[in-house]
Amino acid sequence: MRFHSPHIALCCLFIIHFSAFTIGNAQTPFVVHGTPNWAEGRDIGRHVQFYEDKDHKPLPLNHIQSIRTFRPFAQKRNERRTDADVAVIITWLKFQIQNTHLTDTARLVYWMGAHARAFLYQDSSLVFTGGLQHVTKGYVPHVNYLDVKVPPDSTHTYWLQVTDYESSPMPIMALLHTQHTATRMFAITENNYKLLFLLMSIIVGCLLFMTLYSLYHFWLTRDIIFGYYTLYVASAMIIVWLGIEGRFQLFYLTSLFKLDGNDDKGFEIISFNFIVPIFYILFVAKITETPSLFPRIWLVLKMMIGVLIAQQLLLFYQTHTRDYFYSNTYYLNKNLVGLLATLLLLYATLRSKTPIKPYLLVGILCFVVFVFMPMFLNFFTPTLAHRPDLEAVVNLTMFWVFFGLALEALFFSFAL
Repeated sequence: MRFHSPHIALCCLFIIHFSAFTIGNAQTPFVVHGTPNWAEGRDIGRHVQFYEDKDHKPLPLNHIQSIRTFRPFAQKRNERRTDADVAVIITWLKFQIQNTHLTDTARLVYWMGAHARAFLYQDSSLVFTGGLQHVTKGYVPHVNYLDVKVPPDSTHTYWLQVTDYESSPMPIMALLHTQHTATRMFAITENNYKLLFLLMSIIVGCLLFMTLYSLYHFWLTRDIIFGYYTLYVASAMIIVWLGIEGRFQLFYLTSLFKLDGNDDKGFEIISFNFIVPIFYILFVAKITETPSLFPRIWLVLKMMIGVLIAQQLLLFYQTHTRDYFYSNTYYLNKNLVGLLATLLLLYATLRSKTPIKPYLLVGILCFVVFVFMPMFLNFFTPTLAHRPDLEAVVNLTMFWVFFGLALEALFFSFAL
């Protein structure tokens, strides 16, 4: 029998490549001996594999367990810096933990980062739920930490389903802690957010003062301009207040907008996104006399208000039912109508003869620069590691949106 050396070489290369691929994707368990006595958490990324579920309906666990296309955790995209192409962003993590202690149950805490919902399965059983849309319970210091218990002398496979909607506030992490290191990390992290909490509280206070101030003047004068301004600033204040509650897990005002006690339903921070630009358009158009001076622009603005109302109703429905569109294209561009309306108002203001034009122009520019640009750019600055308190402020898109709302409302108050 005659062998061709090129064919033999190709076969050898295929065997070597397949072996390397198999070894590279083989998952080894993370080994502990009972509950460890760590000084800090452990990065278990090299023991973790991931799979992005982009099916039109979320795949059940038994289907996920049969998938052979899990990839190494190191190949996962940075969810904070990249946009997803699906609206419901579901990522599955798979890892194994081996407890070699014969009698001690290993009690561990998995930190996944800040994400909407998480379901942790041990083999095929649901053992813990977490995420920003749940309340803290059990062994963990915060909703972003998941309780992991490994029985003595056993090895278990853990399946973690992490879900976000439209975008992810931060990358999915793979850090394993003890209760002590998790509590310590949480305390240090929250200490870094004191500046953010202070600044956001000041913003709420400013918006509350301007709301009461304009409401008082509306009560005195019954001027519709003060009425629109009051509704605009009040809606902005509610958005900021809900943002603080969501970020710091306070749940005071948030509880008023829950329709029931089910964690899967209810209105959230994003539920009121389009109310602010509606009142904003009405206020600026009225104070610049756009309906009478620029009737064509006003006609377009009225059409945009109709679109914003439709978007708001859709948002109420979807945040309560979780019945989202499959593609993320609409959600990534949902603020485009508000931006175009703002640019039209900027054009109308530039052409107007009102003596308060400078205050209006500065206010509208603040709206464009601080509200819309951060939402579209989704910037991230990783160079502030030496000042984690500043990093917490600078890299939070929500803060710049709130700052822009307050700054613009301030300049508009000067115009009044």
